[in-house]
Amino acid sequence: MATTQQTVVTVTAFNPASYLDTIQVTKAPIPSPGPGEALVALKLRPINPADVFSCMGVYPAFQPKSMPCTPGMEGVGVVSALGAGVTSPSVGTRVTAMDWPCVGGGNGLWQEYITIPANMLTVVPDDIPDDAAACAMVNPVSVLGMLDLVGPVPAGQYLIVTAAGSALGKMTLRLCKDRNIKTIGVVRRTEQFDELKAEGATAMVAITDNLVADIGAITGEQGAYAAMDCLCGDIVSKLCQAVKRGGTVVLYGAMCGPTFQLSVADTLFRQMQIKGYWCHLQIHDMDAATRAEYMVKIFDLYRRGIFVSGAGETMPLASVVEGLKAHSQTARSGKIMLA
Repeated sequence: MATTQQTVVTVTAFNPASYLDTIQVTKAPIPSPGPGEALVALKLRPINPADVFSCMGVYPAFQPKSMPCTPGMEGVGVVSALGAGVTSPSVGTRVTAMDWPCVGGGNGLWQEYITIPANMLTVVPDDIPDDAAACAMVNPVSVLGMLDLVGPVPAGQYLIVTAAGSALGKMTLRLCKDRNIKTIGVVRRTEQFDELKAEGATAMVAITDNLVADIGAITGEQGAYAAMDCLCGDIVSKLCQAVKRGGTVVLYGAMCGPTFQLSVADTLFRQMQIKGYWCHLQIHDMDAATRAEYMVKIFDLYRRGIFVSGAGETMPLASVVEGLKAHSQTARSGKIMLA
């Protein structure tokens, strides 16, 4: 007899202070694909910071229509069934998507099956492993998008990358090395220096009271051309001082808090810019052809080893609470994956 039930992770209420207490693993009917849709049996999903913020109820791109809801921003799976009028991708094809339109309304990928318009799916090439396909949207699109936002970095000048030891940070270091862009990686622990230089960082500095001076010494007191930051909080003012006059600080996260303070001297009198970047908006603004081009580019960068998923421990979907606890560990080894 065919299975009709699936495992689903749900958030019963939004409580940022104790969000783990609101997460339940339940059973629900497997959905049927409607006209123009495909049913995807999901195989692997990463835990991203945006997923944690979704569980907390503070992520703008996750606005459930009702509770309980299911988080999960990205993943990879296999086509299990096709709705009326759909002929491709065929059943059994491995697929992912740059945009899963159901996620924003609270029907995310932390479940075993999901329906999606078939024309939103991207066929995963045979030589791309599951972990890369599962992590083909959030980090890769962000790295490419932020480097476009920064613009061409002049030869000999530096790009600062905070949280350089993260999966996204390492992707940035490798891509910059491939493009002959000098980078300064910023991390909390000096023990990471050698590893991240091997990943492509030109120089490394630790987050200390001497951060601005240390970056000044590396750049010959000229300052860096730009910075990419996901920490926010107190480090923003230091980055504004560490970039050159007319430089740019791109903010794409708030791991250390949602607010920061600046002196007018760091912006007005130095003509530097602070820009926000959010991959959700970039993807939303893409047409289908641009999304397809991006996926081809991302898969090629994975093939060349420039992009690496950073996947670490894989846990069962039903162990999502343990996975989220592991995700919160500062010195964890790799991105937690849910299978």
